[in-house]
Amino acid sequence: MTSSNPSRYLLTLALVLSLVCGTAAQPAAAAMMGTAQAATGTRAEQLDRVDHFLAQDSVRSLLEQQGVDPADARARVQSLSDSELQRVANSIDRLPAGGSALAVIGLVFVVLVVLEIVGVVNVFKGL
Repeated sequence: MTSSNPSRYLLTLALVLSLVCGTAAQPAAAAMMGTAQAATGTRAEQLDRVDHFLAQDSVRSLLEQQGVDPADARARVQSLSDSELQRVANSIDRLPAGGSALAVIGLVFVVLVVLEIVGVVNVFKGL
């Protein structure tokens, strides 16, 4: 027996113990994931996107042409349900970069329809 055998024995024992302890089954934690967690983007991010869109001059002028106060529209966006807010925010995301006037009008129409459904404004009462 040489002097290096005890150190080899200790090293082998340490490696075996680390392999045994490292490969032991660990309990897995699982839980149900809510819709809010699974949805892309948080409510705050979606509100920021819609508020930023409503703050644009072209959108503000279109809202005023329809008889909707932009401040009221922005306040009512805060009261939208999560699904309605996500629908509006996703509509903004799908618009082309630089967006045309037709796309802006279309999105304003979607916002007005949502506000009409919620009962905030009566834009379509005369139609």
